[in-house]
Amino acid sequence: MVNSGLFIDVLNLNYCVDIKFPGRRLDYELYLKYLKNEKLQNEIGELKWKFAYGTQKVTTEEIPVNRFVSRLKYLGFDTKYLYLWKDRIITIRADFILDVVKIIDRVDTVILGVNNHDYIPLIEWIQSKGLKCGIYAARISKELKERCNFFIEIGNDHLLPLDVKHSRLTTDDSSPV
Repeated sequence: MVNSGLFIDVLNLNYCVDIKFPGRRLDYELYLKYLKNEKLQNEIGELKWKFAYGTQKVTTEEIPVNRFVSRLKYLGFDTKYLYLWKDRIITIRADFILDVVKIIDRVDTVILGVNNHDYIPLIEWIQSKGLKCGIYAARISKELKERCNFFIEIGNDHLLPLDVKHSRLTTDDSSPV
């Protein structure tokens, strides 16, 4: 059985979605559901690991962020959110890369939910281990498409309806809507 791991940089993913589809938001439930598509099952197998990395500001917006993180956890993501300081983006990327390294011997395919050229060395390293590496993001550049084994471009069918302003939040920190 083929096993895969998904690693997403929430800030980068949301930024790219907002640039491609101004004012729209990614529906993380549909994002995951797409990976269970029959056509992809041969390519990626069973999605065993799901990690989501992000930052949050120390502000009054903490409650919506906590609800969003709770939603990601409900969807099965291991979430790694840090408070935003000057150099935290580097810390998030380091955590992201270290987690890939930790599970590399337990997967056949790594899926990166990023659209950032900084991850090209990681893609090359994953492939040097004999594994497939795919990108699942919005606005994937030609260079990233050429470097990875496969890519999935986020489309309208991955987005929340227009009348929904935020991701499907939870009514409290434990119960999904």
